[in-house]
Amino acid sequence: MPNTHDSHVLLITSVYLDGRAPMLDPAVPVPVHHILQAAGAGGHLPEDVRSQLAELGYQVPTSGELAAVPDDAMKLVSYDLDGASPWIKTHFAPRMRAYILWAAAQLERPPVELAAAYVALGFPVRDPERFPASVDEVDEDALVLVSDRLSGEWPWYEETEPATLRGRILWAAARLEEPPAEIAARYARLGYRTPGLGSPPERVSRRDRLLASDYVDGRAPWLGDDAVVPLSQILTIVDRAEDDTKETEETAARAVRACRDLTGLGYRVEPGVAEVTADDLVLISQEMNGAPPWLDQDEPVPVGHVLCFAQKHGRNPNALVIRLSRLGYRHLPKGSLADHVDADALALAGYTRTTWEGDKQAWLEQDGPGWFPHVLKTAARTGIPPAEVMDRLRALGYRIPEVTLPSTVSAEDVRLVNRSFDDDNGQWLDLTGPVPTTHVLRAAHARGVPVSAVLSRLAELGCARLPAVPDRTVTEDDLQLISTDGQASYNWLEDTVPYGRVLHACATTGRSVHEIADRYRELGYTDIVLPDTALSVSVSEDDLLLFRLGTDEWVPHWPGVDEEIPLGHILLRASIEAVAPAEIGRRLRALGFRNLPAALPDTPFPGDPVLVSQNRRPTGPWLDPADTVSTDHIWGASRELGVSAYDVADRLLALGYTLPFTLRAEDRLILSLNADGSAPWLGASGLGHTLLAAKVLGRTPAEIITRKTVLGFPRHDLPEPAGFDAEDILVLSEGLDSRAPWLDRDTTPTLLHVLRAARATGRSPQETAVRLARLGHEVTLPVSVRLDDIPLLEALGRNGRDLEIAHVLGIASSTGRSPAEVAASLTALGYAVPDAAFPTARPVTPRA
Repeated sequence: MPNTHDSHVLLITSVYLDGRAPMLDPAVPVPVHHILQAAGAGGHLPEDVRSQLAELGYQVPTSGELAAVPDDAMKLVSYDLDGASPWIKTHFAPRMRAYILWAAAQLERPPVELAAAYVALGFPVRDPERFPASVDEVDEDALVLVSDRLSGEWPWYEETEPATLRGRILWAAARLEEPPAEIAARYARLGYRTPGLGSPPERVSRRDRLLASDYVDGRAPWLGDDAVVPLSQILTIVDRAEDDTKETEETAARAVRACRDLTGLGYRVEPGVAEVTADDLVLISQEMNGAPPWLDQDEPVPVGHVLCFAQKHGRNPNALVIRLSRLGYRHLPKGSLADHVDADALALAGYTRTTWEGDKQAWLEQDGPGWFPHVLKTAARTGIPPAEVMDRLRALGYRIPEVTLPSTVSAEDVRLVNRSFDDDNGQWLDLTGPVPTTHVLRAAHARGVPVSAVLSRLAELGCARLPAVPDRTVTEDDLQLISTDGQASYNWLEDTVPYGRVLHACATTGRSVHEIADRYRELGYTDIVLPDTALSVSVSEDDLLLFRLGTDEWVPHWPGVDEEIPLGHILLRASIEAVAPAEIGRRLRALGFRNLPAALPDTPFPGDPVLVSQNRRPTGPWLDPADTVSTDHIWGASRELGVSAYDVADRLLALGYTLPFTLRAEDRLILSLNADGSAPWLGASGLGHTLLAAKVLGRTPAEIITRKTVLGFPRHDLPEPAGFDAEDILVLSEGLDSRAPWLDRDTTPTLLHVLRAARATGRSPQETAVRLARLGHEVTLPVSVRLDDIPLLEALGRNGRDLEIAHVLGIASSTGRSPAEVAASLTALGYAVPDAAFPTARPVTPRA
């Protein structure tokens, strides 16, 4: 692992050279370009970076390999070909071909030679041998083609996977008003793998572009070059690119036309799709009416749909499956279906499904657990024995297992195998799975019969894995005990009784833990884990909030004795009760919980829930303690709580979280605007803060910038001059007191600030302007500017550059100058003053 105390190490081992994750993988060789870029970013020699990475255990090129790179390699690895940030990184790979072509034009070098150079530097370049041999191929028209918006400028065209170049060729041909064949040939000369265009038109129409676009809107994303265009896409084209029609025959004809036109553009369609008929459209429409919605080609085709169509139209279901396959459907009914469909038998396979649009016809799945409740409901509704229902469904092609069911079933039996005791909705018991103890007890209470009667009927209905529940009459008190909230409402325990639910029962009944556990065992529950020793404290209803987990007001989540109590939950309770997290931990341990976070500070901090919340709100979801907290989260929490990012980071460490950097004591000073370790805290800041922090800590400004980058700030390069002094700090502070607030980076200071800075430093305005320019703040001074202009500018305040007569008179009155003098001075300073005959007399100062 990199030494997180060394900001330079963090810089050169970070993938994006910003000192932050993601970091280089020691198992993956470090490419040459990363070493060059790290050297450029940190102001070091490439060989020094290479040696340091090798010492850290990274796989690096040899000294000889590094020495063999061309002299202009540093230019090549920078995006602007200037040897400086921003750098080209591997995620740029899909745009590399277009970028290399642009770089070849800028450097006047053969593209194929340049592509080989980028490969040698470790960049992933697709088909480097296919680049043009001569830079003459990369003219202005070529750069237009390889730019994303056909502008000839960045951003460059991104080669997608799978390839979609055919659609782009058609789009470019339409935009440039050239034949698509000529556009394709030009892409091929530039090294792109151009797809076949079939028999393209001389001029690309709007319809051609609609056909080639994935969303049928004439824009990217485009259809895949080599993918088969599915029937669903054809029907979308008919729906969006054609005039509206409700005639099935016309829809089919337009679908055939779309297939023909797509083939002419070089796309492939299924053979059966190219000859789709009106009968096919009726078959694939969900309502069997030849209109949308269509059967989803990514979902299984319901066997009931095939059987229903066959019955209505006198067709063989197996022939229909073959036809659906030719139309591109891949998830089809399995095995052999009935050759002839009887209407009465088909009625046994269907049921009514209630949706927000109303009742819909639905079909039993060909195989799956849904057959069991379906058979029971069908038999109860029709009076047909379950065995006969299953035989008739098997004859249709349904895959129903051979099981023995009672000869007659009732609606009561249907409700018995429903977990919600409903006739239709809810979850159903699985014949192959265990029947929950809670289900048996609730069923006995609902039917008003002993537990033994419920177990007996479930066995007759085919449930083999029944719980060992003692025979008893289930009371209302029993129901309350087996419900999650103790109210016997709608949420119930599973076969495991969590320890938290035991404590809840203790608090609400006044009984001991072992008494409650015995009650559960009497009801048939066996999975109850208790603490090894008896509790030394009683459980009150106030204690329940300590271990009631989850956010659902009506459905509490009670933890087991060994279940982890989330750190976020503990911190939230500590914040609400205004106590230290350690105090909440002590109370939870006293109640018997054994799996608590190790890091629970003894000092309270009301903002803890915000610190560990993913959304930086005093609620979950909580950060995962196993993950490294991002700098973005640290800064977001700092802003939300109005505290220093240093305090946020320090508290997160105390809570057991890992930071993307090692916190240093000096960071408190770096993160304060006045470099004194106190508020106001650092947000965006200019160069003045960097220089002040460097002076206070005895570091170089470059070291402060690197450290700020590690702490999450964007990296900003220092101005060219290497030397800075205390006077620089003074002129960069807005109050000219070497304290915050600071001039924002790359801004133009006001003329008043320049003059005040000149007065404060004893320098001329021109010298001060040059100094500020050297520090990154461009200033243009009027020729006749003087320090005497300060009172004028102070009196002017925030008025704009277009002044009125009243402004001139007011400034004259406040400065003791004549209006004519004020007007002349302001005009010389670049202000627009009304053309008026201003008085030359100065205002009279009243006698005291």
